[in-house]
Amino acid sequence: MSEIYIELDNMVPAPAIEPLHNGVIHYQDMVDGKGVLVINPFKGMAPGQQIHWRVRGDGTLLSDFEVTEVKQYTVSLNRRVFSIHEVTASYEVRLAGEPIFASLDAIYKVQGYPTK
Repeated sequence: MSEIYIELDNMVPAPAIEPLHNGVIHYQDMVDGKGVLVINPFKGMAPGQQIHWRVRGDGTLLSDFEVTEVKQYTVSLNRRVFSIHEVTASYEVRLAGEPIFASLDAIYKVQGYPTK
């Protein structure tokens, strides 16, 4: 496997997880099905690109979607990954299977998650 380097100039803004309460995720919002990942339009976004996103916490959620137009995209999130004190969200942008942009990480504290 060869490594891929994405220059700092090709970093795009971090995704957001909503809803937030003073910058903190409330676990109950995720249980209630309100949790979404938000990817806002960024410089260089274009139809035909693939967004490969991930949320790491208690395990990892990951998926992808195709950009059909330059707009904000939202993805519903499964609550399971939020059963921990902190989660990290990020994404990369690919064109024809090759990474062209990578996002910064968004790190969030989670309140009210169940103890195991």
